Amino acid sequence: MLETTLQTRVPADMTQHVSALANAEGLTVAAWLRRLVFKEVYRMRVEAHFFSLSERVNTDLTPYYILEPLSPLSALSLECRMWHFDGPSAVSDKHLKEQAWNKDRENHRFYLKGEPHPWKVGRTFFDRSSGTAVILLSVE
Repeated sequence: MLETTLQTRVPADMTQHVSALANAEGLTVAAWLRRLVFKEVYRMRVEAHFFSLSERVNTDLTPYYILEPLSPLSALSLECRMWHFDGPSAVSDKHLKEQAWNKDRENHRFYLKGEPHPWKVGRTFFDRSSGTAVILLSVE
């Protein structure tokens, strides 16, 4: 994993509070902040599996994708950027067009980690400005 250094300034009273929180957990301030960054980044991403309706659903398998919600369109629909789980690299336009679940949407469902119900693919497109595939999912 490539690493980089992030620098920031915070008010002095916040520094004391963060130091106290880190000490209470037996961590250095740097380790506590690093953990916070990881939590925030991964909180906004969800693991996703897809299965055809004829397959047995097994979400214990390695996920295919990481979905990054862009905005909830309603309580029952969601628009997300798509990333490969094993990269994570952005899903390409070519990859999107080749997928069986995208060619035969009626017979495939997505299963999102922590969600009890399957999600149906509404539409997909490649956003050239961000260089990522976007998927619209709705609750079945």
